[in-house]
Amino acid sequence: MGQGSQNTESLYDFVYLDRDRLASFSAQVFDDGTLVSVKKNDAAHSHVASEMQTGMRPIFTAAEKENLTNISGIERQFDTGWTLPLNVLHRLDELGYVKRSLSEADLGDLVLMTGSMNLIDLGIMQRLWDPIVALENGNKSSAVKTSAKQRELDKEKAVAKSIGGILKNLPQSIQLRLFNDSEQAWAMLKREFLTISPDDFPLKHGPSIQGVWHCLAILDGKPDEDDDIKLPENANELEGAMWDLSLRLRLLIGRKMHDYGLTPIALFRSASGRHKVD
Repeated sequence: MGQGSQNTESLYDFVYLDRDRLASFSAQVFDDGTLVSVKKNDAAHSHVASEMQTGMRPIFTAAEKENLTNISGIERQFDTGWTLPLNVLHRLDELGYVKRSLSEADLGDLVLMTGSMNLIDLGIMQRLWDPIVALENGNKSSAVKTSAKQRELDKEKAVAKSIGGILKNLPQSIQLRLFNDSEQAWAMLKREFLTISPDDFPLKHGPSIQGVWHCLAILDGKPDEDDDIKLPENANELEGAMWDLSLRLRLLIGRKMHDYGLTPIALFRSASGRHKVD
């Protein structure tokens, strides 16, 4: 689809857009680069006839007619920012750059994944973890009747405290999971690229966001096994310990071994009753 045309058969609701990457792709696939605005000029013409009389009455008079044309111009300027996502997506798809299957794509490829979506906002979890855990522990303490139950509760408190300590030192990121019948992917979203308030997701839906979602992304991680983790040889003890900690952190908080890894560019859903992007 050209930059100046519109696909009126489909209507999409974008909740996440990396405009810088979209502009970069647009500059590479369109001859005119990235279109940022459109100007339209309309001219309205009106004719005015005037008559002039000269001479000395009553001997003779001479009449001269003059036609004047008034031209008024109207300039309209349009912001093309919201046409950029679909124009770029359709053009990339026309050129064969967008893969529909993660398993058939290579690292660095553009993929379009469709499926269900789950979100976890670590920023909210950081702020609310301690008060929520304290409330839960208070409710459980009132129901403790035996020493065995008390030991179990103390263990749960220690685990919750450790998790809270980890959460406080993590970036306030938003973690995304996309999955369908055959594939599952993990990604992180940047707050500045969201077109809606991130608070809408947990308060309205909880972790599972209803609907069918489409994600245009860069594939930058494939499922791996323990023996797929490649590390340099002859590492010192400090490096080895840090690498081990990094892997544990990834498996505890981030991408699991069987997940694909994505860098999202656009996240959207159909607003016209059509779930499939043609």
